[in-house]
Amino acid sequence: TITAHDGDHAVLGSVVVTATWQGGTSATCTTGASGDCSVSRQFQNSRTSVSLTVTNLSKAGYTYQPSANHDPDGDSNGTTISVNKPA
Repeated sequence: TITAHDGDHAVLGSVVVTATWQGGTSATCTTGASGDCSVSRQFQNSRTSVSLTVTNLSKAGYTYQPSANHDPDGDSNGTTISVNKPA
């Protein structure tokens, strides 16, 4: 799940999020009123984890600032996260 917010931490709906899975497969989602959207991927049998990198956010009137990315629960650097294969 990806959450988009502005500089004052107000959540932003209708943000188009673009990301790339390890290996080059792209993913997009659009945030809802809660500022959240989700992407998913099927795992190859040989993989136990794969990384996901946010590459762009787009919303009229806003400029994406990758250096401002962050992760409130600390399991990523705010731009790239390692996703484990479900058990």
